[in-house]
Amino acid sequence: MSKIVAIVAAMVVRIVVEMAAPSETYQIDVRDKDINRRGDYVAGLILSVGMVLPLGLTLAELDHFWIANAVYAVFVVSMSAGAIVKIVAYRRGW
Repeated sequence: MSKIVAIVAAMVVRIVVEMAAPSETYQIDVRDKDINRRGDYVAGLILSVGMVLPLGLTLAELDHFWIANAVYAVFVVSMSAGAIVKIVAYRRGW
């Protein structure tokens, strides 16, 4: 129990210290926002195009199992692609 209290107290103290005197560690650069926006754009584009697959499975009246797995697969692919775009943008510079 004392460990939980110590962790919560450390988090509260850190929040109060950051509110009183923000450190430069957590300041977001304009490039970070652009990279994040680009990755989210790519992920959203892949998601919107990829949702044609579950729609087609629904129209073909397949089992709910396959439709749900197709939706999940499209989400995984889109989020992975967005993360890859962000990593590449950070590695190569923006």
